[in-house]
Amino acid sequence: MNDALIDAYGHQWARNKENIEALRSRGNFWGVYVLCDGSMPIYIGRGRIAKRVAQHQRSKTKGQAWDHFSWYAVRKRKYEA
Repeated sequence: MNDALIDAYGHQWARNKENIEALRSRGNFWGVYVLCDGSMPIYIGRGRIAKRVAQHQRSKTKGQAWDHFSWYAVRKRKYEA
């Protein structure tokens, strides 16, 4: 039995088209993500990770405020919060 909380993760990925596409290509998974300006976290969110990160990239309020992101896919959605 696998009791791992995290299925997959990415740490401090640069905000660029290639990484957003790489995240999308991994699948439609749920979890937690952190938007960062350098090493400073500016926003923590949860949900469908690839979809939410892409939305933030297009955002008028947060769109230019972050340059890196980290993400953590949870094995069971009930543990997302």
